[in-house]
Amino acid sequence: PGAHGAMAPVSDEAADGQNLESWSDWEAGAESEAPSTASEHPEDWLSDDEPPQDHVNDLQVCSRDGKVKKIIRRVGKGLERPGQYDVVQVRWQALAGTGTEGGNPGADSTPVELEIHMGEDQLPLAVEFAIKQMRVNEIVEVSAPVAYGNFASPLVGRKLRDRQGKLPKHGKVPRKFRFLPIAPRGLAIQAKASSSSAPADAPVGDAKGGAEGEFRARVELLGIKSVHMLTEDRLVYKSVLTAGSGRRGPRRGDWVWFSIERTGGEVMRHSVELVGGDAGLPAPGLDHVLISMKEGERCIATLPGQERSEVAAAHLADWTLEDEAQDTIEAEGASAEMPALRRRPRLRRWLYEPPEVRKLELRQMPEVNAFRANAALMPGDTFPVSEEKVGADGVLFLKLADGRGWAFDRLPGPGILCTREEPLESLAPPQRLIVTLNGWRRKDKVPVPPSGTIGFRPDAEERCGWPMLQKLELRPGPERLPHEVEEGCCLLVGLRHLNTPDHRQWMLSWCMGEGSVPGYLEAAVASMRVFEVAQFEVPPAAVHTCTQIGPDYEGRSPLRRVELSEMDKVMAKMLEASPSEDLPPGAADSEEPDFAPVCLRDDWPKSGSEVKWEEEVGKSLGFDCTSDGAATDTGAAALQTRSLRIILLAVMEGPDVGTLSEDFQRAYLERERAHGNALARLGRWAEASAAYTRALDAVRRTATYKRLFPTERGLIKGAYSRDAAEEPTASGAALLEGLDTEQRQAFNAGLVSLHLNLGLCASKQGRVQDAHRHASIVLGAEPDNVKALFRRGSASVLHGEYDEALKDLQRAAELQPQDRGIRDELAALHRKMKEHLAVQKIMFQKAFHPSSRKEV
Repeated sequence: PGAHGAMAPVSDEAADGQNLESWSDWEAGAESEAPSTASEHPEDWLSDDEPPQDHVNDLQVCSRDGKVKKIIRRVGKGLERPGQYDVVQVRWQALAGTGTEGGNPGADSTPVELEIHMGEDQLPLAVEFAIKQMRVNEIVEVSAPVAYGNFASPLVGRKLRDRQGKLPKHGKVPRKFRFLPIAPRGLAIQAKASSSSAPADAPVGDAKGGAEGEFRARVELLGIKSVHMLTEDRLVYKSVLTAGSGRRGPRRGDWVWFSIERTGGEVMRHSVELVGGDAGLPAPGLDHVLISMKEGERCIATLPGQERSEVAAAHLADWTLEDEAQDTIEAEGASAEMPALRRRPRLRRWLYEPPEVRKLELRQMPEVNAFRANAALMPGDTFPVSEEKVGADGVLFLKLADGRGWAFDRLPGPGILCTREEPLESLAPPQRLIVTLNGWRRKDKVPVPPSGTIGFRPDAEERCGWPMLQKLELRPGPERLPHEVEEGCCLLVGLRHLNTPDHRQWMLSWCMGEGSVPGYLEAAVASMRVFEVAQFEVPPAAVHTCTQIGPDYEGRSPLRRVELSEMDKVMAKMLEASPSEDLPPGAADSEEPDFAPVCLRDDWPKSGSEVKWEEEVGKSLGFDCTSDGAATDTGAAALQTRSLRIILLAVMEGPDVGTLSEDFQRAYLERERAHGNALARLGRWAEASAAYTRALDAVRRTATYKRLFPTERGLIKGAYSRDAAEEPTASGAALLEGLDTEQRQAFNAGLVSLHLNLGLCASKQGRVQDAHRHASIVLGAEPDNVKALFRRGSASVLHGEYDEALKDLQRAAELQPQDRGIRDELAALHRKMKEHLAVQKIMFQKAFHPSSRKEV
């Protein structure tokens, strides 16, 4: 087929290089000696799997019961096969010897070329079985039991279910046939009875004649038109005319602007926010169509009919294709720009209300004596009907729209069984629209983590309570980052404040996670891609509860205002506002400007002048910052929502600490420890704990750390183990040979202080288990560390482990008897132990001396 489901009729040019040149050559028995090129994958083939390799005279099974087989007479092109609801253009012919009723078994029938919907009983069952396994321009010969020559469709999808979500029971199916469609139960029983005398693996008859009681046909698939079913009730579907671009599509909550073509060629434009359902849309079900489209896509959308009042009719007449225009589209067919698509039958709702309380078993065919389907109607059930067919004795057979089977409206004995619930005149026909998605912009919510949640991984329920930034994507980024924007990354960001009259803008660079800018700005940048432009609405709650500007410390990367001439022009153009009446802010009708790749200098993270957010940039937002970084709004700015427009110009990935040398690891450790100490002095325990953890992670996996802290290494005394980071020495004493005694003691003291500080932060935050763990790690390296003994003892008291707490606190009191804090904690422990013993004594007294029973 052509691109995206367009019709690809057979022609002499298209048949070059195939085994057969045309249908007439196949009839004459001629074959081309040119090698087949149909199995070569197309240019846009992206799958890791190999394309299917079909060859002439291959025998393939097309049904799950193995009774429908095909012989390939010409190999098809491409990789696409018809889907469950697609429209196919097919040419088929019943061959001589076919045992169908009313046919001519002595000669081939006349070839029939038609365009049909799959799954609507418009072809012999065996032919539709074969079409589902064919590719465009493929010619096959089909052989099946004579019962499969009846006009029916295989059971796939919802037709295969007798109840929603459940499949009917079948016999054992071979693995290679498990995913093939199956025949209706009645026809399958007939086919099994007719072929009981013949072996199951009987070969397909040749072109000169077939076996007795066998249906044979020649089938050619001329084209496929893909139909995308968008709702479960099959009332909303589309056929793509022009494919869109990009990998992403709109979702609920996004801004979309689209156009609907009028009958006279005029176009009506709309710009709405997909808030859910049909709110703000000109037709019901149109939201399903828009969500399934890509930018620039053009399609024919079929939507459910609706009651048209005088006001609604006057409104819909401006943008709905009328019946005359639909007939014109269907008549022009492939010559028109829009491919022909047959109108689906309108649904009518019926009510099953018999005179006696009894269920009505559905039939597989429109006959009273046909085989029963695996479904039934109960009294009072209402059901939509897609087709009505008058049978013998005036009985009206009703085909259920969900494909469960056929019902009937009356019987000679019981009388009327089913009645039409609503008159046919009140139902509007399905609407068919030509929809073009001109563009869309992502509208999202970005959670801003509060300052007390730094270093944790909250679940989705906890994030729902965080302040949210309203994000509107004005220009999508052209590429994805190979890594996330996380702590340690150097950023180059263009920033414009929309609250100021002059819309002042900056080009800033800073290091992520070092407290150079407020937390809401880092949360906004972390949600972006390179060269993406987005507008953020910052509520006051996000400004007050987010991570504030951090204190200065040794080794901190400052906030810089960068001036790069090669980036000024790019940033100015991309941050310019281009409002439109029909489009959301920043989404212009004109094509987006293309920018040539810009090569930045290697020293851009360290170029530019140092600035202070609280002194220069932050004041333009309408609030000031105190010396400790806390935001203090003044006047009406306390209730004002800030508007920022941001472009992410460049990202430099942070260093991988695990691959650095030991000198760089120690420098990184000292910098993060200084960062944590500065935060701890301000009482920002969560941020301090995160900084201490980053410092410890720099050396946690090194052999030196494992040597100094054996409890973290997980060794068993007397057992042999090998560590990938250490040299294969017997004692491991060579791990610290590069350090002298003073350096070794200083390094050990620094790591011990990290664990002690982490334990302090954990106890301040109420994380008793973490405080106990860090104290135990320190005691594994220094058993007589007084601080570690005191903190582990205090944590054990909170856990109720009084015996362990008593040992730790008594040992700490022995090492520092003059420490009043240890003596007070030990005295408090004795009081708690005494109270605990009293409670236990009373409990056991009641257990061994129960109260006497009194007779009533």
